[in-house]
Amino acid sequence: MSKKKRKRGPLVSSPKPKSSHIPDFDLGELQGFDPKALDLTDDVARFILVLAVVFNDMKGGWYAVARLQLAASLATGSLEAQGQVAGFVNQTMRIMFGVLCELTVLIRAHSGVIDSPEFQSLLTGLPKHSREAWDKVRRNAQDKDDETRGKTDEELILVKIRGGLAFHYSENLIQQSYVKFFAKSTELYHDKAMVSDGGTMEATRFYFADAAMEEGLRSQSSRSIAELSAFISELGKQVNLALKLIVMAYIKKIATLAPYKLPSP
Repeated sequence: MSKKKRKRGPLVSSPKPKSSHIPDFDLGELQGFDPKALDLTDDVARFILVLAVVFNDMKGGWYAVARLQLAASLATGSLEAQGQVAGFVNQTMRIMFGVLCELTVLIRAHSGVIDSPEFQSLLTGLPKHSREAWDKVRRNAQDKDDETRGKTDEELILVKIRGGLAFHYSENLIQQSYVKFFAKSTELYHDKAMVSDGGTMEATRFYFADAAMEEGLRSQSSRSIAELSAFISELGKQVNLALKLIVMAYIKKIATLAPYKLPSP
């Protein structure tokens, strides 16, 4: 009598489907309001619209840094992957510095709006740490001919990086940083200027350029890249919390929010 063969299960269990509500996208309920409620003939309304754009840009930068830090812990088997992740973190930090610096330009150009009773009423609801973050960025927005007077060390970092490493490329600063990085030739990864010359854009990386910008960030801030990443991530979060509360306070003041539903076909 032949024995029945027992059906074997898979050697590796199938992964469970991922939830659509992963923490990165566990968003609040989708709500809508009448677009006409945002009266763009009003100075405060126009300013609020741009602050909402800054919030989204800063959130994207913060998200990228957080995900790249996770990727760094996984890229341990390949020097190329480690170098690319480090370069991406460096780039994203500079983008976040650039967004913060553009915010200072925006604030400087709208000082009258910010000092208006209507906008000041929006600031009264900010928690202490968010108000301090907002005040820090506003102090940094003072006139260029007085860029250093009365600033804290953290505020001076924003001023220095804004000038040559964020949205502006200072040829002299980048050259000096390149020379300084490779002058330390006895240190790991400082002995050769490295590249990955792949057949596509995705497979190519100029690590020597990353090295110059990394050295520039260190020299302009007197901080390690890890310390600088923690600084910009925390400042970005606090500033963004302030922007979120300001924008939402204004929207709730001018409009009625209701759960959004797709129109019937």
